[in-house]
Formats: sequence, structure tokens, C-alpha cells
Amino acid sequence: MADSKNTKITKEIAETKKKQAEQVKTSLIANRAGQTEEVVLGKGTGHELSVTLRYPGTIAAAGIIDGSVNRFDNFVYSAVIEQAIDAGVIVSPAITDLTFFDTHHGFIDLANAIISFLTKRLN
Repeated sequence: MADSKNTKITKEIAETKKKQAEQVKTSLIANRAGQTEEVVLGKGTGHELSVTLRYPGTIAAAGIIDGSVNRFDNFVYSAVIEQAIDAGVIVSPAITDLTFFDTHHGFIDLANAIISFLTKRLN
């Protein structure tokens, strides 16, 4: 009786593994690393700025998201932008540090756009 039960369990496990192996093949998507998107900051303000963002890959994107929250799980906008700069997420214009926003609008808009851009691809 125990052998019969073990055989049944073994077969179920094998069927599950086979199904999962097939799902791994059929669930493939195109590589998202390097995908770009243009976002426009300050729409309707007279100070519009187009920014091109590039997806840095899952590991870097998750690192930016995980590393940009405070202990209350709220995003720290400066950390989002600084880490995005360091990871090469911001392709153009050439934003090298946060002082760019001393002379340009869109600091919060850009941080939110980066968060949206990355999390959309992490799902």
C-alpha cells in the first residue's frame, strides 16, 4: 500500500516538473535589458523636457527600487535619481548629478517616471 502511494506521489511530482519545464519555455519574453522610453517632464508648464530612459536589467532595476526606500517604505526621490544616474538609466539629456535640477524643472516628475519605468518592467 505504501509503495503504491509513493509511486503515485512520484508520478505527480514528475508531471508537475514536466509541466513547469514546459511553462518555462512558453513563458519566455524578449530581453528587456536596454529597452528605452522617452518621458516628458513638466508637460504644459512651458518648461517641458524630454528624457530618454534605458532599462538596466532586472538586477540593477531591483537594486534601484530596493535601495531607494526609507524605513517607512517611502521612496526617497534623490536616491532614485542618483542611483538611476549611476546605473545609466538616464540616457539623455546628460544628467550627471542632482544640481541639474537647480536650473531645470521636473525633479519629482523624473523620480516618479523612473520608478514607473523600472517597476513596469520588473512585473
